Amino acid sequence: MGIQIESIQDLCSLCQDSGKNDASDEKVVRTTFAAIDKDDNAYFGYKLGITISELSMDDARECIKPLPDDEVYPQLLDGEGLTVAPEDVTGRYVKRPV
Repeated sequence: MGIQIESIQDLCSLCQDSGKNDASDEKVVRTTFAAIDKDDNAYFGYKLGITISELSMDDARECIKPLPDDEVYPQLLDGEGLTVAPEDVTGRYVKRPV
């Protein structure tokens, strides 16, 4: 069973962009969205041809898929370690270990 998406507030990210269609030079609108469940599993989805205001919760539920942990939380390279974050992390992004 996947993540439960009931409202826009269940999404942690919602973005809209436009880029060129692979088959033509025509611009295509794309809306992307992401969510994280209570167990810290990440999900991502997108819908082509619609704007944020046109995205329905049915669209979001249909398109959102789990992201593999190794894509969200990459493994450390050999010889690298973790750095303890300072108490004040204002203005910084701190990654968490898996």
